[in-house]
Amino acid sequence: AGARRGGWEEPVAVPPIAWGVADDASKFANDGGAWFYQQLAGASLTENRWTLAWNPASPTTIVELPFLERAAPVAQAAGIHVVLALYSTDAKQHDPAAFCAWAQTVAQTVTQWGIHDYIVGNEPNTLLYWSPQKNAAGRDVAGPAYEQLLATCYDTIHAGDPDATVIGMGLSPRASTRRSNDPLSFLRDVGQAYRASGRTEPLMDQLALHPYPNPAKKGSPPQAGYDKPDDFGIPQLDRVKQAVYDAFNGTGQPTTLNGLTFRLDEVGWQTDTSGLPQYYGEENAPVVVSEQTQANDIATMVQR
Repeated sequence: AGARRGGWEEPVAVPPIAWGVADDASKFANDGGAWFYQQLAGASLTENRWTLAWNPASPTTIVELPFLERAAPVAQAAGIHVVLALYSTDAKQHDPAAFCAWAQTVAQTVTQWGIHDYIVGNEPNTLLYWSPQKNAAGRDVAGPAYEQLLATCYDTIHAGDPDATVIGMGLSPRASTRRSNDPLSFLRDVGQAYRASGRTEPLMDQLALHPYPNPAKKGSPPQAGYDKPDDFGIPQLDRVKQAVYDAFNGTGQPTTLNGLTFRLDEVGWQTDTSGLPQYYGEENAPVVVSEQTQANDIATMVQR
């Protein structure tokens, strides 16, 4: 915990930032990702986040296990730190007992390849990944339900892998639809449910965030941010820290003042791919004008 001097709590020392990509290409590559990891090394990137989906129709099966068996040893040999984002293929199916038993099996399986970091869920404040979000009165029901899932998985994953880092939420930076929840409101609702549960053990060892650029801001540079106070972008991580403090101060869940750190496991700027034959379809967010602009925005984000 941070030491107090003159009524102020000194910040906790945090580890240096590691940089990587959120990309499943290496997981599915026929060579187990060997070529992909050469590209990462050339860019001084050391982490690769993979998704791993739970199928409620086959609740005890690691469906993508053959891909893990091929790719994970290659990543380990290349010195790549793999992070797994665990989520349900069905936004309406999030049974804590079944999902977290599966998550424990995952942890017990992948530890042999040096994988110990697990993000529980993906953007649970959005209707795309968690349904329902609100009841008929407009009250958040996803936050309390997610709190039960995260608490259960914290215990089962740590039981399966004592060296685990259980990472919460993967918050979207905004409500993607009117029926979704604002991220910081959702975070506080999770804290309220945690307090009401009487739990004394933590919910998470880290907090995952997706501080994507604001689609309402033209060009959407890293410094643009969001006007709505319960949204967040790159320049507004202080808002998240305050929301974490409001949600969990005085409980068994650490805040950023006494040990909780962030993992920004998704962020990026999309470029115009029209006229490039390797691409098909359309981007799902406003694009920047060029790859150089994209590179400049990433550099600005890194500096911030």
